[in-house]
Amino acid sequence: MKITGRFSGNNGWVRVRVARGAWYFLACTVFLMLARLLPAQSVISITSTPAPPVATGIQTDLSIAGPGYFILRDPESFTLHVTRYGNFTVDSCGYLVSAEGMRVQGNSDSTLTNHGDIQINSTTSPDGDTAPVQNFTIGSSGVIWVTLADGCQFVRGQILLQNFGQPEALKKSGMFTYGPAPAADPLPPQPPGTGRLGSLQSGSLEPPVTTVELTKVHGPAPLFAHGLLHATGVPTDLGIEGDGYFILRDPLSQALFVTRVGAFLFDPDGYLVNYSGLRVQGYDATALKFGDVRVPMDPPIQWSNISRNGDITVAWPDGTVAYGGVIMLCNSLQPTQLVRTNFSLFRVNTNCAPETLATACNRNGAGWIAPGNIEVKAFDASLLSVRRNLNFFGLGPLVSTGAATDLAINGNGFLIVRNPADNSFYATRCGHFTLDATGRLVTTNGWRVQGFSNPGLAVSGDLVIDAAQGPVWEDGSVPLLAFAFNSDGKITVLLADGTQYTRAQVTLQQFRNPQALQSADGTCFTNLAAALPMFDHAVPGSCGLGWLATSALEIIPSYHLPELDPLPSSGFRVLANDLQCGTTTIETSDDLVHWTVLGPVSANDIGAAEFFDTNAPAATGRFYRTRSEFP
Repeated sequence: MKITGRFSGNNGWVRVRVARGAWYFLACTVFLMLARLLPAQSVISITSTPAPPVATGIQTDLSIAGPGYFILRDPESFTLHVTRYGNFTVDSCGYLVSAEGMRVQGNSDSTLTNHGDIQINSTTSPDGDTAPVQNFTIGSSGVIWVTLADGCQFVRGQILLQNFGQPEALKKSGMFTYGPAPAADPLPPQPPGTGRLGSLQSGSLEPPVTTVELTKVHGPAPLFAHGLLHATGVPTDLGIEGDGYFILRDPLSQALFVTRVGAFLFDPDGYLVNYSGLRVQGYDATALKFGDVRVPMDPPIQWSNISRNGDITVAWPDGTVAYGGVIMLCNSLQPTQLVRTNFSLFRVNTNCAPETLATACNRNGAGWIAPGNIEVKAFDASLLSVRRNLNFFGLGPLVSTGAATDLAINGNGFLIVRNPADNSFYATRCGHFTLDATGRLVTTNGWRVQGFSNPGLAVSGDLVIDAAQGPVWEDGSVPLLAFAFNSDGKITVLLADGTQYTRAQVTLQQFRNPQALQSADGTCFTNLAAALPMFDHAVPGSCGLGWLATSALEIIPSYHLPELDPLPSSGFRVLANDLQCGTTTIETSDDLVHWTVLGPVSANDIGAAEFFDTNAPAATGRFYRTRSEFP
């Protein structure tokens, strides 16, 4: 096994050769780190060599027996990437794609002369046949033979491989993928088995290569070490897979900052900002130039989506969907250009103009954006304190209860209730209601559900389910026999004489900034004005809101952000990426003979895990290895 690492801040490469052991593990990385040779705040990144392929029996699983990388193209950003992890499938259009939907590249026609996306279908059949594909084979040279349902056989294309003179210079662009860089000395793509490239093996997978980052912790956390990403489910929480920084601008001082803390939200004016109001930079869809990222908020957007490329898509209640700009990352800064202002923010030297920071995501070595994730290493205690006071909401599954007054929202929105004691209003998604002695629809603590309270559905207020205000017996002298809720919130009552009419209607509310809501009792939330209500009263099923489900309750999701212990004051931090299995064992040794298990760590949803060795001696040698079983 050859291990290559680079000390951050030092010149030159450190190479260590270790004999490959007969270990039954997905990846095994062993490296030497002498504490006295690794200054505080330095980082070493290490990548293990490929492990032997594992048979899967799946035809589109491909491994490379020798040097080389598969070439992938992102159909959205048109960027190229390389990987040795050949876990491919055929999509609905016949393209051979990775798990992320990137298309395998090669000779895309039967003459093997045109380069492009590999597609397995009946197109370019020598006879012009349009019969469906019955089966196909992928040979060791990458040639794809297709057999059609009518028996016609022909060459459909050929997978090509690429190699690099300096593969250690490849920049990580995603899970198991790398973005080609000029420093990697890319060689022309060629068929497998030629030009010193390995041949293909169908039906087997090479376990992903594990990358390990070892950091000596002493005092403040290293400036440029990557942190572990944790999923939060919040669309505007943005992590970075790989290198790079978000660019922020102070609208008051015009000062520029960079950060890896991607905890953002849209403010009332549509700017994507951090919790301090600094504006995220990118290409604005309206101004069509580099600057503050902003989406139109008139009318208020219903939802937004941010892709791995940084592209923003927004939708309005009427169903209109539009492009909202792109978030940019920068990765060309030198440490001397940055001035730390607090734990997470670094001010950019005034000599660095904004245009020089405009490096698109996944280009020039910058990483990918991971929506719905946060990089927890980048958070300091004060920001965590703010974070824990924020509320985030997702949709939970609905369960039937059989209770006539139980209501659940099948989609977006909040129910509004009023506390009659002080006339305060609250938002909730918990529709466990009852009728009080006066016929009012109330929560278990007596707070009254709001909506249109009269049969004409024009007056807002407390909802009452009784026989009053009917078309014939307005005084309610005829007893109420039954009532029912409709999916649009209308409450229909049936009187004892057979009269039936709409008595009232439950309405819903949505907020532009739900993070501002503050918990009152665990299920109801206050501070509605700061959360920016979008409507006066909105009918269920309209404006992108959900419908009501009767005699049902939503199992409210419980979102627990990871408890983030402060970084230790001293020791070593081991960060492992590209772990396919669920558990990795980290071990340490002082002599490469006697190994002590520091403990197992579980990979998160993007295949990363970390461990802190707080008992590491300060001045002696220390060896580490990570081992992961291949399932």
